[in-house]
Amino acid sequence: MKRILIGAVLVPVASLFAVSHARAADLPVPAAPPAYYPVATVYDWGGGYIGINGGYAFGQSDWGADPLNPSGLSSTGNFNVNGGLVGGTIGVSGQWGAWVFGETVATG
Repeated sequence: MKRILIGAVLVPVASLFAVSHARAADLPVPAAPPAYYPVATVYDWGGGYIGINGGYAFGQSDWGADPLNPSGLSSTGNFNVNGGLVGGTIGVSGQWGAWVFGETVATG
């Protein structure tokens, strides 16, 4: 009777361990995360634009009679070339595929 009782307890306990190892071996492998494909941003360079520009320059001009001057003029000059500049820009452009075409009008 003692043997039957030990066998009745030992066999179910041993089978639980065997089944648990078998289940662990059959678990599915975690799936890899989906591949990341960055989406290209669609951008169009077409459209109109308007702008303003400005600047300042300074300098000294000193020139005289040049024997290599083809005009034959022998005038001389010595003056400052300081001053500002203000201007505007207006334009329009369009994009077709990888090509950008445009037209600009600049005033100054």
